[in-house]
Amino acid sequence: MYDRNDTAGPESTATGGQPNEQCSVCEHAIETTEWYPIRGQVEDVNFSLYTFCSEECLETWENSESNDAE
Repeated sequence: MYDRNDTAGPESTATGGQPNEQCSVCEHAIETTEWYPIRGQVEDVNFSLYTFCSEECLETWENSESNDAE
């Protein structure tokens, strides 16, 4: 999983086409009966779905993706 000190990349949190109930950044449990942020990413021909427990974790992930693109 993603390490907040930027030592590792996040892993996709989709299994069998359904999102897991765990944050891609901090691994915190996600309450899936309520709204939560997700992002999809295509790399080559693979689609990965990332789930987040909060806007803060989503922003952390987006910042890491921006840094990786540079």
